Amino acid sequence: MHDDHIATTGLIAARHRVRCPDLLLALAAAWGVAAHVEPSRAFSTCVTSAAELQQALTDASDGGVHTGENTSIAVAAGTYATGAATGNGPFHYSSTGVGSLTIEGGYDANCNYSPSAGTPAILDGQHATAVLSLRSTNSNISLVQLTIQNGESTSPGAGLQINYQVSGSADAAQLYGLIIRNNHTTSNAGGLYAENTSLYGTVISGNSADGQFGGGFVTANTFQLIYKVTVAKNTAGASSNPIGGLLCANSGSCRIYDSIFWNNTNYGLYLQDAGALLEYNDYGMRGGTAPTLEKNRLQIDPQFGAPNAGDFHLAAGSPALSYGVSPGGSTPDPDGRRIPSAGAVDLGAYEDTIFGDGYEGGTVP
Repeated sequence: MHDDHIATTGLIAARHRVRCPDLLLALAAAWGVAAHVEPSRAFSTCVTSAAELQQALTDASDGGVHTGENTSIAVAAGTYATGAATGNGPFHYSSTGVGSLTIEGGYDANCNYSPSAGTPAILDGQHATAVLSLRSTNSNISLVQLTIQNGESTSPGAGLQINYQVSGSADAAQLYGLIIRNNHTTSNAGGLYAENTSLYGTVISGNSADGQFGGGFVTANTFQLIYKVTVAKNTAGASSNPIGGLLCANSGSCRIYDSIFWNNTNYGLYLQDAGALLEYNDYGMRGGTAPTLEKNRLQIDPQFGAPNAGDFHLAAGSPALSYGVSPGGSTPDPDGRRIPSAGAVDLGAYEDTIFGDGYEGGTVP
């Protein structure tokens, strides 16, 4: 383990620079969500190999030396493949304790914080195993600037699986600036299966399920935010009414803003329950239960840069550039760019606009 790097990299300070906790608190205050209360003990480390990453997750899990602590794992640039280091299964974590788990990319090969430069942190299932499985009853989970790819599974969530079959009241999970791509399951929910989870600035692309929801399945107990997400080119093979995109299921309401759902099998977005609020989104076909609110919808090709090559940045002239409005808070996109905390924003995961609303950085004086 590379704990000695922490003195120079400043993982906790880096987390504040990324401002993911700030965004969470701001959105929680805005939407009336209770803040998570965490214990005082903390463990931080930087990992540079698959074995080190799995060991850090094991140490934070039940029975580990850091169970119940606030655990922050910085992942240095490079590819972390499942296999012998993970017991020929996915990277895995399981906790019933109170605390938090943050897994964050955006670091260079020497564990220096560098969110918009160098090779990303890639977790890879090598088309042989699922990629990342996280199960927690009471711990808050945050994933930041990771690529999760090439998963293969017979269960939901071949790429990312959060709180699958977890009983009890699972705490919240937040995904920031992720790329979830090219994962496949013989079941449902190819890219991700995530309970009690919100998504920010995330790309879900090229995933497939032999059943339903190639992109994935996300839900929450009472509140869920899907903000600046791109869901594209996901497929489903169900024999009846296949749904290739993303399922949002929520006993309260799915709140979906500034997102793109495009070129998925049949439906890009499927709403299971009543009460959804949708504003400033671009999607072709929406299925399921009608939303309570649907405003400022585009229904036009977003003009991705090179989608067949996996590039889902917006091309010059895209109608989705500067079309959205920031709800407040700031978080990184997959490239490490800061999404404006006010003013106009681009639809989808990436923030490319400069002076899109006439104010630098989208900040209105």
